[in-house]
Amino acid sequence: METDNSANAVVQQKFIGIKGWLILPAIGLVLSLIIGPIGLIAGLANMNTEYAAYSASAILVNAGLYIYIWVTAIRFFKKRADAPQTIIHLIIIRIIASVVLFVLGLVVVGGDDALTIVVLLRSNNFVAQGIAAAIWIPYFKVSKRVKATFVN
Repeated sequence: METDNSANAVVQQKFIGIKGWLILPAIGLVLSLIIGPIGLIAGLANMNTEYAAYSASAILVNAGLYIYIWVTAIRFFKKRADAPQTIIHLIIIRIIASVVLFVLGLVVVGGDDALTIVVLLRSNNFVAQGIAAAIWIPYFKVSKRVKATFVN
């Protein structure tokens, strides 16, 4: 009986830590924290007064996302038990925000021009975010490494 527990502990210990696939979300969070302010400043500098409703909304949404990225990063790097759920929420919030901003862009800017639609799709890349969500949400729900790492 004791050998089963010690063998299980060794296997469990192998999965603890921000290693393996968890490196990718860690890098993503750090890069988001670095790039976020640059994007906000660029958004303010390039704000189009003709489409102020869209530009201001996009800046506010991105500022809110940036704050939530900080919350997520703190929970992630402190290895808190609620970090996986916080990351899943961030993924879902990003998709919802992208869809909302895309629709708002179509309403404010107009969806008559194919180039406008392409620009809006590119800037609100909810398709790529959806693909990422299909990969990362199940990972954060079932991964042995995630369950072993985020326990505080």
